[in-house]
Amino acid sequence: MTDDEVFATALARLGLDVHADVLAPYATVELGLVPTDDASGSRIGGAVELPPDFVWPARRWPLVDVALWPDWAQTDLEGARALGQVTYDGDELVMPIPFLLQLDLATIGDPRLPDRGLLVAFAAVTSDLEDPSLAKRVDARVVHFPDRAACVARKHPATIDPPPPNAVGLRAEPRISWDIPYEDLPALQAVMPKAGFAALIADQRALVHSMFASPIEECAGPMPPEGWLALMRIHEDDAAGFLVGDASWITFVITPADLAARRFANARASVFIG
Repeated sequence: MTDDEVFATALARLGLDVHADVLAPYATVELGLVPTDDASGSRIGGAVELPPDFVWPARRWPLVDVALWPDWAQTDLEGARALGQVTYDGDELVMPIPFLLQLDLATIGDPRLPDRGLLVAFAAVTSDLEDPSLAKRVDARVVHFPDRAACVARKHPATIDPPPPNAVGLRAEPRISWDIPYEDLPALQAVMPKAGFAALIADQRALVHSMFASPIEECAGPMPPEGWLALMRIHEDDAAGFLVGDASWITFVITPADLAARRFANARASVFIG
């Protein structure tokens, strides 16, 4: 389906076909990751498939630095250690990063992505990393495994941030993302039928997991920032049990050069600041 066909389909669904010229400047095609009953391939939450020898992603701190943490952090650390949520590995403290979702790329069908294998994302949404390019960067990893047949279900380690416990299947579906400034709404409302305008606003506010989403203006500026692409934007999901604390979504970003070179390890993630 071409971008024009996706746009036309969205307008027909909203009953706004005759307003195509007015709405076109506000429309961007993104790849929605829509819930489905089949969680055997792409899914948010549940079990993850990984190669047997893959080392689970983790954040690491030198113990010499940990020794300088304040007393309250030391107390929290001992509690997490007692629960197995952090461990010591030689002279380092190790904190596993929770699994978030996996995508079966053979079913995605987007030329910007590899055509097979699993794309797996991990994220600790309450962790913070200093990053001048991202306002609220959190510890995250994105990994591509070219051969899904070589991956097996892995037991999830104990983590400080709980992973989404329930598996919710996802399927890829092109959709329109509406970027309509608040100042433009009265003019649109004046020329549209009441039901169509209400449907448009509901569609704009719908929280849909997506890939290659258009920028959203957050408190600290647009996300993704200039020079980055939104590889994935994953919203809170009650069905999966995915929570983002005081935020509402997490955005995984990547540069166009890294995406083209399949350097998914260079992706970063930031939680919503609104």
